[in-house]
Amino acid sequence: MKSTRFALLMALFVIPVIQTIAAQGDTTTVTVSGTLIEGPQCTINSGRDVTVDFGDDLITRLVDGANYKKEIDYPLTCTGSAANSGAALKVTIRGNAAGFGSGLIATTKTGLGIRLLSGASGNTTLTPGNYVNFSGTANKPRLWAVPVAQNSSTLTAGSFSGTGTMVIDFQ
Repeated sequence: MKSTRFALLMALFVIPVIQTIAAQGDTTTVTVSGTLIEGPQCTINSGRDVTVDFGDDLITRLVDGANYKKEIDYPLTCTGSAANSGAALKVTIRGNAAGFGSGLIATTKTGLGIRLLSGASGNTTLTPGNYVNFSGTANKPRLWAVPVAQNSSTLTAGSFSGTGTMVIDFQ
């Protein structure tokens, strides 16, 4: 019984001492450092709107998401330390979604949307709001737009327009 009391008393005194030693332990200072830089400042088309003109001779029954594809010409200049020498950039076009299909920009014409594409020949769908990564302005991706008719829609003749916002971001 005496040994049990002795062990219990020792535990009451020794455990707090061990906890104090473990809590204090060895310490050192961690120093964090770095250099902040500004990302490149980019300007699209000298700050003017980018226009894709499909012309005035689109035949309504031939609007199928393949015919009338046009490249989006967007001159891009960037400033900053890494702008033209391989800066990690990304581009997207955001816009209101058409009321049909997926990934189409809305237009003013019922049953007509615009599909965005990327790649050398415009074979990769660019969903509005999704980014295409690239390195430096010399390697900006080629972007395309193509009109798409709603499957069950018969397009009517007349003018149309649609808008989106092109965004260049630093990765």
